[in-house]
This record gives sequence, C-alpha cells and structure tokens, in this order.
Amino acid sequence: MKKGYIVFVLLMIAGLAFTGCASMPQGDLPVITVVNNTGYACYELYLSPVTVDNWEEDVLGNSILPSGQSVRVRLAFPLSRSNRYDFKMVDLDGDTYTKWNVLLTPNATVVFTFSDID
Repeated sequence: MKKGYIVFVLLMIAGLAFTGCASMPQGDLPVITVVNNTGYACYELYLSPVTVDNWEEDVLGNSILPSGQSVRVRLAFPLSRSNRYDFKMVDLDGDTYTKWNVLLTPNATVVFTFSDID
C-alpha cells in the first residue's frame, strides 16, 4: 500500500511539473523598468531572451508608452536562467527602436532614446 502511494505522489508531482503548475510563482520573477525617451509615443514593446529567435508578445497590449514615461515589466524567466534580452519598441509611424543583448540585473532600467532607431 505504501509503495503504491509513493508512486501516486511521484506521478502527481511529475504531472504538475509537466503542465507548468509547479513553476515559479509570478511574484518571484524579476521586474525591470523600460523608459521611453525617444521623443515619440510607443505603441508596442517586445522583449525576448537572446536565445529565442522571435519576439515574445507585445507587453504593452492596448497601452501607450508616451515619451518621457516608463513601464515596469515582469520577465518570463528568473535571471539565473536568462539574463540577456533583446528589446524592440514601435512608435505610431511604425518606426522601430531596438536594443540587442542587454545584460539585465535585478531592478534593471532599460532606456530607449532616438539613437536606438533602426
């Protein structure tokens, strides 16, 4: 009976890990600040670990990030797993501003300026 219970518990733990239910609570993931000093309001903001070949979802959603303002963003992974990210902002005209291979530390601030335009 005890052996069957142990097997059951191990299968439950494996199932939770597989479905992501046993993943790190969101409150434990690092938060960074992104500042828009481009001179233009931005409507899209993307970031992805440098090991990923495509951009993740737009973190602004339906929000606008006016020039001179900042937004706090929770990263998808702990810094111990991924501490270098690529960033891209898009303004109303469709101009893009990109920062590549940014080393992030706890409570990091990433500042976009007009010189980051592509």
